[in-house]
Formats: sequence, structure tokens, C-alpha cells
Amino acid sequence: MDAGLPGPRVLPGQLDADLADHLAAPSPPLGVGLGGEAPRPARAPSGAESRENVERQSAPQSATAPRRLITLSARRLGLTTPDGTVLLEDCDLDLPAGSATAVVGVSGVGKTTLLHALVGRRPAAAGALLLHGEPLPAATRHRNRDQLRAVQLVGQSAVDELNPAQRVGRAVARPLSVLHGLDRATALAQAQAVLAAVGLPPGVAACRPHLLSGGQRQRVVLARALAARPDVLLLDEPTASLDPGTARSVLDLLDRIRTTGTAILTVTHDPAVAARADDVLTLRNGRLTEDSAHLSATPAKPRTDRTEPPVVRRSDR
Repeated sequence: MDAGLPGPRVLPGQLDADLADHLAAPSPPLGVGLGGEAPRPARAPSGAESRENVERQSAPQSATAPRRLITLSARRLGLTTPDGTVLLEDCDLDLPAGSATAVVGVSGVGKTTLLHALVGRRPAAAGALLLHGEPLPAATRHRNRDQLRAVQLVGQSAVDELNPAQRVGRAVARPLSVLHGLDRATALAQAQAVLAAVGLPPGVAACRPHLLSGGQRQRVVLARALAARPDVLLLDEPTASLDPGTARSVLDLLDRIRTTGTAILTVTHDPAVAARADDVLTLRNGRLTEDSAHLSATPAKPRTDRTEPPVVRRSDR
């Protein structure tokens, strides 16, 4: 259950207009990124560049298939455990802009490893990643500032994700300063707005993580990821520490975030989370496959304007 500091435990009926603009806004110019490369603008390509990227990413499709704007792609991805056990092999995965995809499977099958490979914490054993059709380095240390901003992970263990010595407000403000170049005062003010959007009261910003409940800490980690204004949001069991009411509110927020074009990939055991996804994939025996049986058993779910599903297939090349 999510208990602790007094204050709102559910989100507002809709995002505050200013916050919605903040989450969707492009990043200001930042010069050279952390990897020594000039970062791309924090938006999908437009004009001739957009057409070129879409055509390149859609190449495997037939000439009559509709074009898709793919945010993140994995090609011939392979995952292994430290001792070499195969978790996933030779897999292609496409996440279109504004999509919501859930990955299910038994514990220990490699779902969290998949998220860590995509965010760059644990590079895959094989394969390549593409962000907006351009190569994405496998490891975070080789990614520039905009690539780091674009792919964000909300891990399952908030205790491991948060610095115990850092106050919550500073933790959420950090990506606004480091990735978006905001000054300290502006970053802290916008951090307060993001914390409010995930249902946390103003007093939380001044607290250190150990003073919060498990559910509150989990929402702080989510707020920090949203503050980066990601193109792709990766979530590992996002409702595991939340009471049912707060979980529904967070899922409602994620539905609204998708309308800005953010692609969401969620690892979950929670049927309520899978029911919100456009597509459910099962990771089993080294294969990531569409779970049509799971989708047919779930109730109707909110949809965005996205019409193209993610592509997931085994490469036979």
C-alpha cells in the first residue's frame, strides 16, 4: 500500500496544461552532448529527414504497407545471462511513437534484462539499436546527452534507483538541469510540477527517499524519468508498489503521456497494466512473440490515435 506523507494520492483528472506543454516541449540547444557529439533536437525528424527515416525503417514491409514512424528499434537482438545462458536471440522489435507495449513472462526469463539492454545499462550480447532510425550506442557511456534523454527507465526497485542523500526535488530537477540546461531555480520549479503530476504533495520535494513510502518513492522515480521528456519510456513493474487507486491514476497519466508521442514499453505481471497496452508480447524460451490469447482475454482499453502495432519477429536472415 502507498502510505506516508499526507497529501493527494490520486492524480488530477487531466494534466495541467503547463505541465503537458513542459513534458512535450523540445529540449533547448545544449551544444555538444556527453558523448562528444552534437545532440539532435528532442523531437521526431520533420520534412525530408522524416520521410527518409520512415522509408528506411519501413524497408522490410511491402510496397503497399503504410509507413510508420518508429521511435526505437532493436535488430537481431540477443540477450544472455552472465554465465552465457540465452534469454533472447535474433529478435527484431519496433516501438512506434505513441505506442504502449507490455512484455509478460515468468520471473527470471529476461524481461528486466531486455529493458536494461534498451536503456544501455547492460549492453546486449548481439544486435543493434536504432533511435529515430539512427544507430544508438549499446552502452550509456557511449551515448550523447540527447540519446540519454530520449530513452528513460523506471526501474522496479526505487531504493536502488534513488540516491539516499539527495532530496527528492533535486533528484527530479537534475535531468532538467543536466539534459535540458535549465538553471537551478527553474529546474526545481518544474520538478515540483512533475511531482504534482504523479500525485505527490509539495512537501515531498524537501524529503530524502527514506522518509517516503515504497509507493511514493516509485512515483519519484517515475517523475524523474518524465522530467527528462523522453521519447521512449521503459517501465519495470510500475504498479508493484502502488495501491490500486494510485496504480490506476499512474496508468491514466501514462495514457496521457502517450498523446505527446512518447513510446512506452512496460514489463509487468499486472493484468491491469497489460490491459492498457496496445500490444502484449510474451518472452519465453528465448523468443519474444505477440500474445494474441492474452489480448483477447483482456477488457477493452484506452487507445491513442496510433494505428500501427510494434513489429516483433525473429530474424531468419
